[in-house]
Amino acid sequence: MTVVFGKARAIVDDNRVRIPAKFYKLLGDDFLIAPGKGGCILMIPNESYQTVIGSYLEKTQYGESEEQRNLRNGMDSVSLDQQSRLTFSGEMKDMCPGLDGAPEIVFSGGGEFVEMWPAKQFDAKFGKFDVKKFDDMLAGLKAALEKKDN
Repeated sequence: MTVVFGKARAIVDDNRVRIPAKFYKLLGDDFLIAPGKGGCILMIPNESYQTVIGSYLEKTQYGESEEQRNLRNGMDSVSLDQQSRLTFSGEMKDMCPGLDGAPEIVFSGGGEFVEMWPAKQFDAKFGKFDVKKFDDMLAGLKAALEKKDN
């Protein structure tokens, strides 16, 4: 199974965006989309569906929860055009505030799935990589793990 991490930016052209090569390798021409946390769109390879969210959608003995139903109803299958471009549908614009009219998209790899964000929204939420913040986060994590072990 292919996994991808990191991010890549792509310019929107006439309501379409080309999937960057490293993410295309994971997704292929046909994949699933679903509403993602924070207003992004999750892009899930068909073969990873069960691993990524399929188990979440399994019904319990009490039936389907409202959250499961909303996620399932928000999912859709999409196909790229012959030039590996994704055209933004009305449903995608509903899932992802800021997608309509966005000049640039950020693709962010999450292992077996990809998140798609309008660049302005991504930058506001995550900003630029900050080594000091990262080092502080690692130190906090190490301290929490050491505290747990004691």
